[in-house]
Amino acid sequence: MNNSSVKKQQLVNELEETRKRITELEVLEAKHKQAEETLQESKEIQRFVFDSIGEGIIIIDSVGNIVEVNEVALHLMGYSYKEEVIGRNSIEFVAERDRTRAMEDVKRALEEGHGTKMEYTLQTKDGREIDSEANATVLRNSSGNPVGLISAVRDITKHKWAETEMQRLNLVLHAIQSVNQLIIKEKDRDRLLKGICNSLVENRGYYNAWVALLDRSQKLIVAAEAGLGKAFSPMIDQLNSGDLTSCCETALKESRAFMISDPASTCTNCPLVARYAGRGAISARLQYRGKVYGILSASVPGRFITSTEELTLFEEVAGNIAFALHTIELEKQHRLAQEQLVASEKRYRDLFESAGEAIFVINPKGKVVEANQAAVALFGYTLKELVGMNVGQLLGSYSLDFARAQLKKGGKERDITYRYECQAVKKDGTETVVQTAIRPMSVSGESRGLHFIARDITQEKLMQDNMRFYISEVTLSQEKERKRIARELHD
Repeated sequence: MNNSSVKKQQLVNELEETRKRITELEVLEAKHKQAEETLQESKEIQRFVFDSIGEGIIIIDSVGNIVEVNEVALHLMGYSYKEEVIGRNSIEFVAERDRTRAMEDVKRALEEGHGTKMEYTLQTKDGREIDSEANATVLRNSSGNPVGLISAVRDITKHKWAETEMQRLNLVLHAIQSVNQLIIKEKDRDRLLKGICNSLVENRGYYNAWVALLDRSQKLIVAAEAGLGKAFSPMIDQLNSGDLTSCCETALKESRAFMISDPASTCTNCPLVARYAGRGAISARLQYRGKVYGILSASVPGRFITSTEELTLFEEVAGNIAFALHTIELEKQHRLAQEQLVASEKRYRDLFESAGEAIFVINPKGKVVEANQAAVALFGYTLKELVGMNVGQLLGSYSLDFARAQLKKGGKERDITYRYECQAVKKDGTETVVQTAIRPMSVSGESRGLHFIARDITQEKLMQDNMRFYISEVTLSQEKERKRIARELHD
């Protein structure tokens, strides 16, 4: 084969190789184009997910500078454009009090190579503060080295508020429980009021608490406090003078508990306003069954001023206190009534036993249930023998029938005392004349029996008979003397 043929063949082979290479390049180019299209599609999907996800996404580099954010993160921080945020250090958006901790957390995550869940207070563009939770993941390069963090950030302000309010309400509930336990145990009014104030403050429910009981003219009866000490003295002086503060006047008018967000500007005549700086006030009147006993007031953290649950719980405390005061009043009245009853019973017993006349208590069946010593002496029976005897055995059947007739009467006739004379039969069978007084006994209109009082008038009757005989004899003697004188004068 000559050289020209060899060269021609070489050219043919090279041409075939070139065509094959071109074909391979065309296939590779097509695959590359498809890969680019797939990559672009993937990027578009990632961007869609990045911007559509419900949480704020912030990507920072190894020194903490923001390299990318999504729309949710911008809105969360109060910005409209990414250019306002990208390139700035992420620490700038953290509240001052949390910045040191945030920097330490970022540094530790990059050094240890794994992210963590963190909570910070963020500061928005307009200066507002929001509670946030950041769930950070470490970003790595192709060599596997940490190069930054991607954080999913969400606003947990409402959650934190609800959590804080729940903790707050738990403190208040614990205080209410302590107050209720105290109400059950303590029966002394002044100790009860002081204990209630202490319970409201010691359980960290309120900064201070005070209660004032007022009379009908709205003058102070007694007051108690906790958390104020000597600072409460001017309030006592003011209440003693009858000069009620604005919050006191409102509390006495309002049927429900109420809150004051800024006592310093609202209750200008209150001597306690200096103790309420940056705090709110909550007050309620103490009322039970239409009677107003006084006022309960406390200092509450300002952020809870709008809490309806707080108002409801405070009303419950005020209601329980008013009920306790009502109960103490009833118990005092009951003790007084009991003392008066004991004194009355003693006076009755003393009179009953020391009376010189026989006294019987007769039940509705006409039987003796009680008798005094004068009755023992009059009838000759022992006290034990008298009890259970029928009144007819002592004062005759007439007295028994008369007693039954009185027991059947009602209305005003039960308040009438009936008197009559009858023959009484003693134990030894002898009879004596007695003057009897009967008065029905009733309680709430219901007949409970009769009081019988019997007085021996035998000697009186005898004296009366003797006196009548003496008078008749004197009269007869005078008549005889008159006739004798008349005869002598006639002769």
